Amino acid sequence: MCAESRCVKCREGGHPKKAPELGTGFTHGEYLRWRQKKQEAVLKKNIHEDTKWRNAGLRPCLMTKKNVPKKRAPVIDLSRCTDCESCLAICPSVFRKNEETGFIEVIELNDYPEQEVHEAVAICPADCITWETA
Repeated sequence: MCAESRCVKCREGGHPKKAPELGTGFTHGEYLRWRQKKQEAVLKKNIHEDTKWRNAGLRPCLMTKKNVPKKRAPVIDLSRCTDCESCLAICPSVFRKNEETGFIEVIELNDYPEQEVHEAVAICPADCITWETA
């Protein structure tokens, strides 16, 4: 159940009011037991679904859209870049200076070291380095 005083739908009478599963006055221990039961129910359902697939001679796909990590790559906005080369100093495995054009560019990699790129993003004075989801 939502907080009636703050819920727009409750104030407008938009959704039916039903009693919460846990109740309104509960201890932390009761909450932990309730949460454990909910997690066990989800796990039991997942095991049942997995068994159903296996009995049919199929394998469930674990790499659904929800499970697949999104690939991210750093991108430099060259119109804002001041050529300070701080990204080169922090993360030479990802950034390089193109000798022909004189611009800093991102090296194409399969996976980028997130911690190093985050440091380069944080230290960039022009804020021209961002993440792009591929």
